[in-house]
Amino acid sequence: MLVLSFLYLLEVYVVSCFLLHSYIGDCRLPAACEAFIRERGVEVVQRKLGRNLLLHLVSLSDFGLLRPEIVYRTAVQFLHLRRQLEDSADSGSQYCSP
Repeated sequence: MLVLSFLYLLEVYVVSCFLLHSYIGDCRLPAACEAFIRERGVEVVQRKLGRNLLLHLVSLSDFGLLRPEIVYRTAVQFLHLRRQLEDSADSGSQYCSP
């Protein structure tokens, strides 16, 4: 179920990218990965789809569409975003306690 959820989220984003940003060809894939994290990363974290994202990035690398350093950079960008969201949630919850 999570795999389908992630793939649906990715598909909607990719279609909108092709319409808005005119991404064509595999050479624009690194920029599309960074933009996906920037624009949809919060939703990926909230829906707990991070492992699916990382698996998809590795699969793109296995098929030769992404270089390993792009996978690493995108994964670090996502993990940094996830940590920021977790830290902000933790700092907000400590003030709610009586």
